This record gives sequence, C-alpha cells and structure tokens, in this order.
Amino acid sequence: MAGARLHSLHGPGGAPWIGGGFEDTINEFLTYREALTLRLRLTLLAGRPDLPVHQEQRPAQEGLLQVEKTELVLASVSLRIPLLMSDLVYEVVPVRLRHLGNYIMAIAPRGPKLSSGEGVQSELKQVWFLCFTGGSKAFEDFLSELSGAGALRWDISTVLSQTWRLLHMGRCTVSSCWPRMSMSTKRGSKVALPALPACVAVKTLNVPAVQIEKEVTILRRCHQHPNINSFMGLFCLEDQSKLPCSAEGACWAMVSELESGNDLKSHVESKKYLEESAVNKAILGVSGAIAYLHKLKIIHRDVKPQHILLNYDGAGILTDFSSAVDVESPVATWSPLPDSDDIRAPEIATGNYNEMVDVFGLGVVLYFALSGNLPFSNPGTDTSKQAKVNYNLAALDRASNELRLLLRAALARDPSNRPTAKAAFVAAWHLATPEQRAMSMQSAVLLKDM
Repeated sequence: MAGARLHSLHGPGGAPWIGGGFEDTINEFLTYREALTLRLRLTLLAGRPDLPVHQEQRPAQEGLLQVEKTELVLASVSLRIPLLMSDLVYEVVPVRLRHLGNYIMAIAPRGPKLSSGEGVQSELKQVWFLCFTGGSKAFEDFLSELSGAGALRWDISTVLSQTWRLLHMGRCTVSSCWPRMSMSTKRGSKVALPALPACVAVKTLNVPAVQIEKEVTILRRCHQHPNINSFMGLFCLEDQSKLPCSAEGACWAMVSELESGNDLKSHVESKKYLEESAVNKAILGVSGAIAYLHKLKIIHRDVKPQHILLNYDGAGILTDFSSAVDVESPVATWSPLPDSDDIRAPEIATGNYNEMVDVFGLGVVLYFALSGNLPFSNPGTDTSKQAKVNYNLAALDRASNELRLLLRAALARDPSNRPTAKAAFVAAWHLATPEQRAMSMQSAVLLKDM
C-alpha cells in the first residue's frame, strides 16, 4: 500500500532518534541541511544512523502515517510528529534497498536557538526517519501535505521553476513562478491540486524564524476559508544570489495560491473607482474572511487595499498575515505594526484596541473601492486628529443608501459604534446578487455558529 511508514530503526514504540554530537557537527563543519542530509544517507545505507554501513534487510514499520493539522500521526502507536517549522529532507532509495520503499525522509524539529539561514545554532535532538512506498506523483502529493502543515523544506529549486516574475514590492518581495511538482491546498476536507503549470505566489522575507512561525501558525488555523489566501509551503533558501530581483538578505520563501486578479489597490487605480456590483463582490469576500478570523480570535491588524487580492470572479481574498495576532496571546508579545502611509483605526495609536480595527480597515477598503481615494486627505498622520471623512464625493453618491450606511458605520471613530465583522458580512450579503451569495455560501456556513 502506498504511503509513509516509520523506518525500522525506530522500534515498535516509534521513539525518535536522539542526535548525539550532531549539534557540534552542524555548528563547526556543516550547514544544517548538509548535516541532516548526511544522517539521512547514513540511515539509508546502514539501517541506523549511528552504525557502520551494512546490508541488513529490514522492512519499514507497518502502519501508514497521516497528516493531521500540524502533526504527522501514526494511530497504531499513538505517535505524533510535529511538522510546524520542522526541517524536511528526502532522498530516492537505490534499487537494491527498495524493500525500504521508494523514498526516505528525515523530519527534524528545530531547536529554540535557531537563527534563519546558513550556519545555524540549533539544539536539535530528535529526528524521525520515514520510508515512502509509491510513485513520484503520490510522493509529491504527500510532500505537499507536509508543506501545507508547515514543514520547512530545502528543495525550492526542485519544486519551483527558476523563471520568476515580480508581482509588486511591499515590505517583502513577491513573485510568481510555475511549480515543477504538485503543491496542494486544503479547503476544508477537499484537497485541490492545481493543474501544472499553474502559477503560485512566492513571498521572500528576511525576518526572524519566530516571526515566520507565528505567521505560518495563524495561516494554518484559518486558510480553509475560501477568501483567505491559502498557505502552500515554506522553504529555506541557501543560495541568495538566485533569488528573484536580487532580494538582498532574504532567506525564507513562503508559497501561497496566486489569485488571477491584481491586488485591489492596483485594480482600483487602473479604473479610478469600481461600480457597486464589483464592490459588493469584493467586500462580501473580505468581510466574511475577517469575520472568520475574529471567530478564531485572530486580528489581522493591517486590512487595506494592498492586502486584498481579487480572484478570477472578482471576489476579495484577504492576504498578508505578517501583522496578524492571536487575541489570547499576551499583548506584550504582539509585534509592533510597521510604518505605513495608509489609514488605520484611530485607537491603534493609543495601543488599546481590539478586533474592531479590522472593521475600520474594511471601511477604508470600501471607501477606496467606491471612490479611488482614501477617507482622509493626508494619510500617514495620526487619524485621531484627522478631519471628518468626506462623504460628498460624486463617486460615493452613485452608491446605494445601504452601502453608504455600511461605509459610515465601519469608519466610525468610536469602535463601539462600528458593526462587528459578521454584521458587516450580513449587510454585504443582503446587498449581493444571488450569484454572489452562491459564491460566498461556504463563508456563510463557516460563520453560522458565530
């Protein structure tokens, strides 16, 4: 039967191999990936990573491993292998050792002292070795599942094409490219495999590993929503000279779905403003996504036109979760918001705010989509001292009374006077056409018990 099994060296209980002396080898002589790959090859040849090479013919342990959220689970022995930010390397098994399977993998959780890039300092202690039986397509799909669960891979040159196309510049470099291997994205229980060569979006960053882990953790919790840009994998980059557009210092590559439309800011600027039907379609998707985040106790904190993508139907897709936080995490651990020329909720300046800042951001997006302008005349200053929003623009007059009521409520200075994100979604739902409602039915289902 095709699938992944534990290597026989682990024994019946599935205990991980404990790396004795492995850390010194990493720090003094080898890079992290080189040392882990070396252990993988020794395991492949020897049957055990700490014994000389021999030809012992032992099959992999029975029982298929299954991906559940951010863990790899072997139910028969109650084994749970953490995948989030765990390093993943793999090799093809030589023909003479095919009793092990077709591929062998090493999964190693990263230590608390990790720093990104080469020459890492690590407290690596556990490594699991897995054997996979099956063809290349089945193996690619399994690797995609591990990627979607947050496993950190080193094979970006194998997975992604070297033909990169710059999309836009922000706090990071975002490019698109064609995957050479299957990359899946889960939407609820359904796994959608884009037909190759389907483009993906690749965001390269130079930030601490702990920040990447927070963003991936949040994406893993919420990416089943149809209007949240789906996380597909995280890679560590070894050769920075091969990065697109010379993204100096970047050492992480985060892969996500590439939506066919542009970001809302660029789309509106090219058209000056959007008609109400197009605005309804975009806002219905975004408000549903924000409401779902709030249901999960997550605040996006940076809802703005640049962070709204449009899919081929014109529905709004919320992206860029680098500023998102878990409401239940200590406020002291929240990263500071970056400097921005865009308008944010006035209460952010006080440091005392909640999820209603996302509703204000939704109001900014709605105002911009309808008029092509930001609500305030001089962005980049303290919104608590701004003049009142100008609702007398001709573009706003073309909107229905119901949509203008939603706009005014979302942009209220007092957070207690703003609607909840779910209430905003319900308002947008009533303004939508039957076709638009059908497109957002999954979003409505996810919010049903909220």
